[in-house]
Amino acid sequence: MMSLVAIDLGKRVSGYARFRRSRLVYATEVLSRPTAAAMARALVITDCGTGLPWYAEKMTDYAAKGGRSGDLEQLREIARCIEGHGVDLRLVRAHSWKGSIPKSVERSRVLAELDEEEHMAILDLGKESVSAIGIGLVLTGRLGRGLVSR
Repeated sequence: MMSLVAIDLGKRVSGYARFRRSRLVYATEVLSRPTAAAMARALVITDCGTGLPWYAEKMTDYAAKGGRSGDLEQLREIARCIEGHGVDLRLVRAHSWKGSIPKSVERSRVLAELDEEEHMAILDLGKESVSAIGIGLVLTGRLGRGLVSR
């Protein structure tokens, strides 16, 4: 059973999901801050220093999806600032956890995997928090690549 923090870094909003023993215990979205450092601090404070490993989608995947280079650099800066708070941030490729499914399918598969208690642990149910939850579900082994049931 695995405990971890999964984040979906975004330019305006980042998704955050914490798992304890493979179960979702908290998920939310953190609105953008004036600087990358402020956004990173808001994400790290949310975790309260649990010492869990953190996972985020690899930034190069963002560029491959049509993201602008300035946006990509902003995401990299947020990641560097998170690591500056002593967090061990590990990057995963989008293809390794969700394959090439559309956002609507991602959302339905992620939400279908959660039980009622886990649904109650979600504070903000936006696309970034759903992606963070999806990353966590795959890394904890509850869903396979492409968000398919195991």
